[in-house]
Amino acid sequence: MKYKMKTKKLVQYMKIRSSVEDVEWGLTDEFMEEMFDFGIRHIFGVHLDDDGNLLSDDQEVFTGYFDIVTRVNFDEYLLSKVEMN
Repeated sequence: MKYKMKTKKLVQYMKIRSSVEDVEWGLTDEFMEEMFDFGIRHIFGVHLDDDGNLLSDDQEVFTGYFDIVTRVNFDEYLLSKVEMN
């Protein structure tokens, strides 16, 4: 059985947020997963549940940003950001 990474949504969200904030995202997926495995559920202002679902962001770029971004398809959004650069 293949291990499912529980921080996939977090990593995708943080890549999007860091791009908007014009900050380089340099952390590995493995590092984020280790933090989650250690029981951390509040990472860079983002709250997660025990299944890795994103709950809220205390450090969102602007009020409502979290809700807007988490309602779009992450893969499509990331692809559009890559194509623009």
